[in-house]
Amino acid sequence: KGLISGINKIYFDADKRAVTLAKDRADSMGQNAKVGTIASGDVFVASSELKERISTEFSASVCEMEGGAIAHAAYVNSIPCCVIRAISDSADGEATVDYPTFVKSSSEVSARLTSLLVKEY
Repeated sequence: KGLISGINKIYFDADKRAVTLAKDRADSMGQNAKVGTIASGDVFVASSELKERISTEFSASVCEMEGGAIAHAAYVNSIPCCVIRAISDSADGEATVDYPTFVKSSSEVSARLTSLLVKEY
């Protein structure tokens, strides 16, 4: 499960310098930043059962649908990569904030964080 054919990989390592810098800058911005494995696939995870299965099988902290493709492209092109996610819900059918509010606040934080990373990396 999870094997990407052609390159025979399941996991992509993030660039350690980028991870450290992103975590430090997010923390300094007052964000609840965590470092961990991100599971990426072609299924929207909306049940606690699927969330638990993915977490158990891949030691993933979160699940999403885009970061794996970006990490894959970076890997095959030998480009350092670090996937940063703003998590909108807990993938169990519950959300603590409505999506329009989340999009506005997370896009502002993401823009500030990205700007810092580009300047400092």
